[in-house]
Amino acid sequence: MGVILMGINIKEKESLKGRLYVIERDAKTNEIISQTTYTNIITNAFRDLLASAMAGGTVDLEISGLAVGDGDTAAAVTDTALTSQISTIKAPVAESLNDDTAETVSATFYFASTDSNWYGTWKEMGLYGNDDDTLFTHTVLDPTKTFDNTKSITIIYEIEL
Repeated sequence: MGVILMGINIKEKESLKGRLYVIERDAKTNEIISQTTYTNIITNAFRDLLASAMAGGTVDLEISGLAVGDGDTAAAVTDTALTSQISTIKAPVAESLNDDTAETVSATFYFASTDSNWYGTWKEMGLYGNDDDTLFTHTVLDPTKTFDNTKSITIIYEIEL
């Protein structure tokens, strides 16, 4: 049996999910090149933190960053890290963390065309919390995204409870 939050069984609810929107823009014109929506899994570690918080525990549930990687191993609820992370974890855009509805939390991440540490083919993404110590979500990108100095990428990440 799981912990109930607003009538939602956090540990057992299969529909607890995340989704992300990836918007690629031309670096020179700022015109949208593509917009892609992905869904992802919520990890057991994040579910455990939610359950602990609802049971009265003191836990850090704040979204702290986004990681991108070039691994293509299928995402699983037991994952604790990306398969092959590129560079460091990217912090969210200031003031972008919000909970506009009772059941959705979101954060925005921006990669400027000059952010060369993240150049490469992105095959996976994961949302981190707990000061970058806990992988909250994980997805393998299909289609993949290639990031280089010709574009900027904005990612809007949502978690639906």
